[in-house]
Amino acid sequence: LFLIIVTALLLLDKTGAVPFCMLCAIIHEVGHIIVMKFIGADIKEIKLSPFAVDINRTNYSLTIYQNILILSAGFVFNFIFALVLYFVFCFFPEKWVGYILSGNVFVGVFNFLPLPNTDGYNILKLIFPHNCRVV
Repeated sequence: LFLIIVTALLLLDKTGAVPFCMLCAIIHEVGHIIVMKFIGADIKEIKLSPFAVDINRTNYSLTIYQNILILSAGFVFNFIFALVLYFVFCFFPEKWVGYILSGNVFVGVFNFLPLPNTDGYNILKLIFPHNCRVV
């Protein structure tokens, strides 16, 4: 299903922006993986679905702060990458740089929001474990 949706997106994309947006999602997930490895969390598996990536760990004995750091890493990497690309875009205003810049901002902001299944929501669930509900 994942490959079918990705193929459909690539075929229907008239702007050429979809591959760059996919790159932004990969940057986001690499941020999580790098911090997980830095903290010492072992990655059990990485599952791809049409609208999400699930990174499963083998050790769940991390502190709340370590979990928040892992969850924050994705959108922080997107924002850092967007900031670097902003300066690149100032000197080289190429269309593809703008796509990657915009995509990183979008992916970072979207995952920061406290919507279900986003990093922002999961951070709030860690901070307020019994009071975090979607109305």
